[in-house]
Amino acid sequence: MCIVLLVRARKDAKALQATVEKYYGDWPIKVETLGGVRGAESLVKAVMERREKGCLHVVMLGREDWESADILESSTPLDVVVYRVPRSRVRNTRPAMLANMVVEALSLFATRVYWDFDLKTYVASTKPLSGSQVRLSIPNTSSVDVFIGTGLWRKLLELKCGVRLGENPLIVRVGEGVGRHLVFQGPRAVVAIDFEVDSLPSYRLAEDYEVIDIDVQDVLKASQPFLNVLIEWSKTLLKRVFEEVEPDVVVVPWSGGKDSTATLLLALEVIPKHLLQVVYVDTGTEFPQTHKYVELLAEKLGIDVVKLYAGVDRELLAGLRPLPTHDNRWCTGLKLDALKRFLSSQKGRKLVIVGDRSVESVKRSERSPFTQDTMIGVQDIYRVTPLKVWSALHVQLYLLSRGVSLHPLYSMGFYRIGCYICPSLRSWELYAMRETGIHDMLLKLDGKAKIYRLFLERRGVDVDSRCSE
Repeated sequence: MCIVLLVRARKDAKALQATVEKYYGDWPIKVETLGGVRGAESLVKAVMERREKGCLHVVMLGREDWESADILESSTPLDVVVYRVPRSRVRNTRPAMLANMVVEALSLFATRVYWDFDLKTYVASTKPLSGSQVRLSIPNTSSVDVFIGTGLWRKLLELKCGVRLGENPLIVRVGEGVGRHLVFQGPRAVVAIDFEVDSLPSYRLAEDYEVIDIDVQDVLKASQPFLNVLIEWSKTLLKRVFEEVEPDVVVVPWSGGKDSTATLLLALEVIPKHLLQVVYVDTGTEFPQTHKYVELLAEKLGIDVVKLYAGVDRELLAGLRPLPTHDNRWCTGLKLDALKRFLSSQKGRKLVIVGDRSVESVKRSERSPFTQDTMIGVQDIYRVTPLKVWSALHVQLYLLSRGVSLHPLYSMGFYRIGCYICPSLRSWELYAMRETGIHDMLLKLDGKAKIYRLFLERRGVDVDSRCSE
């Protein structure tokens, strides 16, 4: 098991085990008791005796043991977090609530970030590594993500919000999809901005704050201890799944986005290369930067990429389908169909390694890190998600540690990479596309500019206007 849930008493363990079996039956989770001990010193000793190499550990304490929580947290390694259950005992919690708490507890590995006053940098870690570090006020839910706004993020935020910011600000996305984004300078959130579909209202949270430039290399160096923990966990998960499934082929769907790229690098570190099939599905409406990024990085990594065509552009140009919408994302169906056809052509057991992360959405947080997949028409297929508990910040730092650059659109203000007609493109991305020249480039695409113009028309955007509000 790669996730270990620890509770103090046997009855707590029994209640938690029943909850895990009901709600997370296919998850690689082990529930253990700490032997009924009380007091910080005894709890620390019990936790250390039950630690497993390559696993992540969550100690769930009821209110009657909260007084030991701080000492327990500070006296255990980085692969251990403490979750305070708001009931006198864990077993007094209703199963549905306890199931939600398990997901919240696991999100602690993704959402904890500290500000180091001495080093003047951010530290991604489950606990402070020195007395000069203070934890940032970041909500702990399954839909909170953290990342650094590299490249043009600062300039675009300054232009849109009318504030001064330092280089590479830390940004916290609160909520799924659009949601509110908190922009940090040092230990303080100074701006809140709602990246809605059609507008960009911003709210200044602080009038008096220090403008601080952040060096991403400093963040990597300060965060390396915990990043190593996450990498070890992910590689342990991949190794155990590989040994259990004994696949004949291992497939990594690669979009060029940061998550699938990090997943590809992890796979290359664990999976025998002769079994690995890297698959890139071209919808026909990908950003030109995506094609170039995939081509250049594949060459750098020395890998062959299987390129599939989904034909979204063909359907649109022939007038066979309307533009995709949130309620009718037929484009995703075509992309999955192309992948399914490829998987069906592969013989034997198939292991698919995907880059899903829990903090992206509630739905993804409820999926097991490892399961037998149920793709229609595809037999003997298993799915594993080695980035399950990672934040976007962890992904950024991991790629940096491996000398791999992010897709260029991330430095132009994008949070996620998709197609240029994606219904999930927010007004923020449209604004960034205009400010960085992407908009003008898409209007000059041979044979496909018509598709982009139709998309803009549906969104109510003036093709010739300079900025989108």
